[in-house]
Amino acid sequence: MAKVTFGDHSSAIVPRQNRAGSIHDTLSETEKFTQPCKESVMSPSASIEEHSLPATAPVDHNGVAHDMQNQSGARRQGFAAVHGLSMYYEIEGAGKPLVYIPMGFGVAGTTTFPALTQDRMLISLDLQGRGRTADIDRSLSYEQQADDVIALLGHLKIDQTDLLGECVGGIVAMLVAMRRPDLVRRVITYGTVFGQFHEAYKSEILAHVMSLTPGSEVLRFQRESYERVGPDPAHWPTIWDKFNRTQWHGFAPEDLGQVRAPVLVAVGDQDWVRLEHSLDSYRLFPKGELAVIPDAGHFALDSEQEKLLPLFEGFLNAPETRLPFATTAFGYERGFSR
Repeated sequence: MAKVTFGDHSSAIVPRQNRAGSIHDTLSETEKFTQPCKESVMSPSASIEEHSLPATAPVDHNGVAHDMQNQSGARRQGFAAVHGLSMYYEIEGAGKPLVYIPMGFGVAGTTTFPALTQDRMLISLDLQGRGRTADIDRSLSYEQQADDVIALLGHLKIDQTDLLGECVGGIVAMLVAMRRPDLVRRVITYGTVFGQFHEAYKSEILAHVMSLTPGSEVLRFQRESYERVGPDPAHWPTIWDKFNRTQWHGFAPEDLGQVRAPVLVAVGDQDWVRLEHSLDSYRLFPKGELAVIPDAGHFALDSEQEKLLPLFEGFLNAPETRLPFATTAFGYERGFSR
């Protein structure tokens, strides 16, 4: 397996190669899918600037010094210079950090999590070419997006964090956990594909992909979210095409088996992702947990948070050491098993 080096850290964990690549390439053999989301080397000395302002104030790109330790729980915004990007982020709440990596065309601030910010500092971000983070002359890759998130964490002086990745944001979250296990405490994914797209998504989801265009009515929510805040609304068709050609080969089973952090694999029973795929992936994590959300679809994290957030909070707050499960060999006894 090829070895990838970034900064002062190295990892032998890389996605599977010699497989179908982008969503476009993968589904040219089956169906093309409008999947939301070149491997790079992260420089430890990357130039990073930031500013933090009240949510109601206009946000510019000049960069204002900011001490994370002295912030209240008030919502604040900023841009950070990350690998050539002016990367937008929002912070809300105070306490243990939780980084939310949205789905393909997710925009920071569109989906909020008031139930999670009571005792946590929630950091939402816009990845390259999404939301308020302008696109640059650089191809999209999940590996590069993971490096961008890692650099943002360094800029914010966050030594360890929990990660919440939605849809393909979960791919980015897993890559962060693999590349920098020292930075990641726990990971939650929702509606995430861990293998190849044509293997993981339901056939009825793939069936309608070929007809989708940047102007399709079914994409109105994503398109209008982008056009509302993007620095160049006319760039939508370009980032749409760029995104759909993102190369991805899936994780090899042995790669998922090396993840040290506890991982909660959550999926709706009406999600785009096949339940069998989520089950098979969950079993590969040494500290994996599985949550199948009843009567929930791919967008439940935005539409029906009450079904998800209590489970997420329980996972994040669970003690490191827990009672063993009762079996037929090891019986149930209160206070000693569960």
